[in-house]
Amino acid sequence: MNKLENGDVERFLLEVDRLKSSGNLSDYDILVAASKRL
Repeated sequence: MNKLENGDVERFLLEVDRLKSSGNLSDYDILVAASKRL
């Protein structure tokens, strides 16, 4: 299991929000892309 530190969680959620606001990706694709950017 992959554990995230507090700063990583914040960055992940900000990235998810940024990608979601673009409106072009599925939820799955957003989560995968955000996790790859950590």
